[in-house]
Amino acid sequence: MSMSSPTAHHHPASVSSSSPHRPSTSSTSERTTRPPPSSTTARTQTAAHETLDILHAISQILHTGLDRETLALCVSLCESGVNPEALAAVVRELRAEAGSGGGGEGLAGR
Repeated sequence: MSMSSPTAHHHPASVSSSSPHRPSTSSTSERTTRPPPSSTTARTQTAAHETLDILHAISQILHTGLDRETLALCVSLCESGVNPEALAAVVRELRAEAGSGGGGEGLAGR
């Protein structure tokens, strides 16, 4: 008898396939409530473009001098964890170098 009990423990796959803790209907119901990945991606991209449009409009109102591409890069850096105040300081420093002819390309190379 002791031989049969360890053998039963060595085949957990057969037990887990009939386990009530893994219902197959949950994944099916999730698929029906969630939109297909392609439309989710399209909506995410549309929302990102709209957000960038709004940020660019605000940037223009505040006369930041950031073009859309640079603004998108700054947003991406902030989303990646870069400190926004430190990023602003770097942008100001690069502009100062570009304006004074500090020898570096800075933002003047654009």
